[in-house]
Amino acid sequence: MELLFLGTGAADWPHPGPKVGDNRRNCSLLLNQQILLDCNAMTLDALNEFQVDCSRISHIVIGHSHSDHFDFDSICTLASQPRSTALTLHLEAGSAQKFPIPDGLSGNLQLQPFTTGEEFTVGAWQFQPDAANHPMADPQEQAVHFLLQDPDGKTLLYLLDGGWPPEKTCLRWQHTYLNVIIWELTVGIETAFHIFSHCNAQMLAILETAFRQRGMIDANTLQLCSHLARRFCPPQPELQRQLQPYPFRPAYDGMKISC
Repeated sequence: MELLFLGTGAADWPHPGPKVGDNRRNCSLLLNQQILLDCNAMTLDALNEFQVDCSRISHIVIGHSHSDHFDFDSICTLASQPRSTALTLHLEAGSAQKFPIPDGLSGNLQLQPFTTGEEFTVGAWQFQPDAANHPMADPQEQAVHFLLQDPDGKTLLYLLDGGWPPEKTCLRWQHTYLNVIIWELTVGIETAFHIFSHCNAQMLAILETAFRQRGMIDANTLQLCSHLARRFCPPQPELQRQLQPYPFRPAYDGMKISC
């Protein structure tokens, strides 16, 4: 499993342009150079800066349609670039109907809706989309977290973004050992009203303990944090210091991990 963090910031980060520097772009994660989790208006610059071969990207999977996770124009631009096979866009069924494929891209981009709670296949990966505690303006759309299994059987829990996960969602995870968790840490170590739809470190510590007691994670589980708000999270060195008491560490833009 190869992870490349193209962006680790929440919605309040401004677009840094072609070079991210010490800033953060909105969240996006590339799996095995082929599957893009979330694609926003900053993602194309990230792909260019980190020298990603975009022709290898075959699937884009979107957790919800908020603009810091999803930008249809950027996806269409990516699909219009030379490629040997069509790019498949996986959207939650409640939002998929709002984004018809443009006529000029019918051979380059295809839409594959998924239903919350129903597993689906993305290439050689298995995806399980489960309800997140993250309100959407359209009541027909459900924001989701993803439980993934790679071709080698390793598991990744991708928790962007949302507050305390619903009980039904956690019960669906409880019998799965997790090799990797990417927590959402929008609020950092702060306590703000945002915790009702996002998480802070204290919340993650409780969830982490519950997962550990259930046998879902252990000392070998890689735990990283993303979706870091500019308002609540200091620059990377200070954030790393703040999180030293916890078993998870903050990711950064351009971070690449093989696990």
